[in-house]
Amino acid sequence: MHQTPAGWWASRERFDMKVTFRNYTVVDDYQRISDFLIAHHQPGNSDGNWLEPEWEYMHFHPSLDGSSLDKIGIWEAEGEIRAVVHYELHPGEAFFEFHPDYRHLRTVMLDYAEASLTARSRRDGREYLCAFVNDNDSEFQTLVESRGYDKDPEGTRPLYRFEIIEPFPSIPLPEGFRLASLAEECDWAKVHRVLWRGFNHGDEVPMNDEELESRRRMFDTPKGRRDLKVVVVAPNGDFAALCGMFYEREHCFAMVEPVAPPIQHIAAWVWAEPPSWRASAAVPRLGRRKPTSAPTSNSTGRSASRRSTTASAG
Repeated sequence: MHQTPAGWWASRERFDMKVTFRNYTVVDDYQRISDFLIAHHQPGNSDGNWLEPEWEYMHFHPSLDGSSLDKIGIWEAEGEIRAVVHYELHPGEAFFEFHPDYRHLRTVMLDYAEASLTARSRRDGREYLCAFVNDNDSEFQTLVESRGYDKDPEGTRPLYRFEIIEPFPSIPLPEGFRLASLAEECDWAKVHRVLWRGFNHGDEVPMNDEELESRRRMFDTPKGRRDLKVVVVAPNGDFAALCGMFYEREHCFAMVEPVAPPIQHIAAWVWAEPPSWRASAAVPRLGRRKPTSAPTSNSTGRSASRRSTTASAG
């Protein structure tokens, strides 16, 4: 069980004393946080929180550090979740989720992240924290900048919204290629191969039961639907590309994740004109703690700000 460092809660008197803190447990809190994200979602992700499918996808991703999930912090009032700070795949990063009336918890949440969610750099041994802050939250940006964080343009994560026109446009494909869903053709070896190569892990694809089961868990999540996982089948039967999708029923949107086109099939794709979708930028994000000499730049969306220290990041 994660032991919360002493002292980080010292500023609590500045906040509502009815707010209590505790650490996350998967059994008790996974669904509650899922419901929290859905309840406070606003059109266009103007709330700035994670999309609920991101939370689901995170928990079943093969790269997740499941041993550190109890470092996730939860703030509650009157028995309801009011705020959450968590990492995505491993400590060293922090994402902040808010009830709209509890954004005043920014400071104490950052205090906690700096005390509990830092990681040590393999390159130089320093502790660091990448804090992801929404570009539309100027108060939070001011707070992280006041603590020595610099915006990391390479770590920024813009989100984009695609508004699908009706009727849905036809999708032309090169000769011999066709579309299918995993509900129609589910081959986890082919899924693993297209993801491995599509994310530039190399041509030597490790094939064993553990790898294939990790891919199944990645897609067969609690609300996952195989019919929304679409592949392009090449003439030889391989999966030439894959597009995953997670549908959030209450707010009627889908999150596209992951998308993997292997490099050997890219040349064929130049002959296929994309459908006429209308794209508009959604909310991006801020985040990495970098040495103060690091360059900064403006970005849109959830940006990354980084601060590194020779001791503890706090």
